[in-house]
Amino acid sequence: MKFQTHLLPFFKIKKMNVFQYIAENNPDAAYEVCKKYGHFDIQSLDELSQYLEHICSTNGEDTFKEVISLHPDKQILGEVFGTLNNPPKDCGCNKSEPTIVPTETTKLNASGGGFTLVNQTNTYILIGAVIVSLAIISLNK
Repeated sequence: MKFQTHLLPFFKIKKMNVFQYIAENNPDAAYEVCKKYGHFDIQSLDELSQYLEHICSTNGEDTFKEVISLHPDKQILGEVFGTLNNPPKDCGCNKSEPTIVPTETTKLNASGGGFTLVNQTNTYILIGAVIVSLAIISLNK
């Protein structure tokens, strides 16, 4: 069941793509990349993220890797999802250790769609609060 945000108007979920995240958390480096590709007159973080996205879409995978290398959480992402480059065949690692394999549930937050579990939990808490409130009201009568 997909959570409907219009049911609870106080639940405002801001969806953010990777370019917006990089622009907000590493604006100086992002601006340097934009300057490298000829975009100098940038007035806001929204424009910066739009230029990053435009640069990646027009210049290909190498530029995308360059922009993704600016991600402030790149070390954590590398640990969870592997590095951008494939490791050499003889990496010397212990093959008996378990490997983390990305699944659909671990990939959801990249597109901003991983809020289902949080929304379900919040719904259960709200329902629980209503039940406890009704029980207290019925005991006071």
